[in-house]
Amino acid sequence: MPSRMRVTVTLPEDVHQALSEWAEEEDRTLANLLSHVAAKAVRDRQEQKKEESRSDRTAVKLTSQQAFRPVPQ
Repeated sequence: MPSRMRVTVTLPEDVHQALSEWAEEEDRTLANLLSHVAAKAVRDRQEQKKEESRSDRTAVKLTSQQAFRPVPQ
């Protein structure tokens, strides 16, 4: 099982209230909700970076292919 790290977060009161209500609606503790939301955000960001990397490679490939095409006259 992966190790788990503890962090301390300071939230504005309204954000804390909204998160507490959300956690209660999902029958989770606030800590569990925040862990779940953070993990999902990390997965989404990693996927976004992969997609950006793929599109960057495609753009570079297209650019290099276009560089060697004769210019129409």
